[in-house]
This record gives sequence, structure tokens and C-alpha cells, in this order.
Amino acid sequence: MKLNPHVSFSGQCEAAFHFYERCLDGKIATMLTYGNSPMAEQVPPDFRGKIVHATLTLGTGVLYGADVLPEQYRPPSGFHLTVGLDNPDQAERIFQALSENGTVQMPLQKTFWAVRFGVLVDHSASRGKSTASRLSKHRSYTKRMARKASVVIEKDEHGFYAWCPELKGCQSQRGTLEEAITNIKEAIELYLETLPEGERDFLLSREILTTSVEVNA
Repeated sequence: MKLNPHVSFSGQCEAAFHFYERCLDGKIATMLTYGNSPMAEQVPPDFRGKIVHATLTLGTGVLYGADVLPEQYRPPSGFHLTVGLDNPDQAERIFQALSENGTVQMPLQKTFWAVRFGVLVDHSASRGKSTASRLSKHRSYTKRMARKASVVIEKDEHGFYAWCPELKGCQSQRGTLEEAITNIKEAIELYLETLPEGERDFLLSREILTTSVEVNA
């Protein structure tokens, strides 16, 4: 089974796919207009040059797209298209190319879950397609996602204290076990408040910061 995204446009499909082909080193396999399809009589004459089906191959993946009649078009929301790369230099180049005349929601940068991660809305989206691209260079990404963040609670002569190995600087004050747990939860919440909105939403939506507790006392 393969899961391939399909993106709807309000008339910019052909231009957008050529843009993606150039930025992502892909190859357009299909670019079929309404006028050259059996659906020609189902759309107005001035819409027959628009795209009823487009296919862009990207390595082993495929991106589909089509133009939708203006009265039927609804901007999609609630999702991102993620581009995963193994080379940070390639990530820098592609992120810069995709962000040309677009909107950068989170600059490409090093995070604790990836060597490079950024979020942008390309210029095709700004003209009518509301998808955004998340671009990352993975560093044990799947492993980190599965492991999530952990809280270690230890005890010395001054009492219990908790710390989070994945989040630098997140640790509690010494006290009772209950106080240590409460303090570390507050520390994680404060850490989240310091993050850019896109990064914070990404962590929360995937429950990366759902904590498991390991007691070494």
C-alpha cells in the first residue's frame, strides 16, 4: 500500500508543479488538461486549459494535483507536506528555493529532533493553495518520535530531583517526590513557551513531550 498526497488548486496547478519539479528535482509524469480529457464538456470553455490531473514523481514518492472550479474550490487546511532529506546542504538549497516569494513560518534550523527543520508556505499556496511544506534533515528521527521525552527522577542526601535528558536545562528543584514531579512538569511547560509557535505545535501534536517516568532512588 502507498499513501500519496493530492493537492487541489484554484487554477495554478501547472505553474505550481513546474515550480516543484525545479525545486525538488522531480519529474512531471502527467499534465492533463480538462480540454484534452473526457471532462471537457463539463467545465466552462475558459477552464479547459486548466489541469484535471497532474503527477509529479519525487524519488519513490508521487505528488498528485488538479485544478478545481472556483465555485467548488475550498482551501485545504490542517495538514502539511513533509520533505525528508539526508543531506543538510540539500535541505538548505531546497528550503531557500521553495520559500522564494513565499512565507517562512519557521526558519530552517537545528532542533533537538532533527539536524535541520523548517516550515514554509510556498508562493503557489499564497495564490490559492493552502498547503505548507515542512522540510527536515532527520537525525534518528523515527527513534526519537517513538521514544518521546523521558523524565528521570533521582534521590540524593538533599531529596528527590527530576530532569529530562532530551530537553537541555529542564530539571526540578530538590524536595519530596511529589514536588520533584510537579516541578519538572512546570519546567517542561516553561520550555514549550520559549519555542516558536510552529515548533511548539509540532511537538504537542505528536505528543513528543508526553513523559514517562524512570525512578532511580
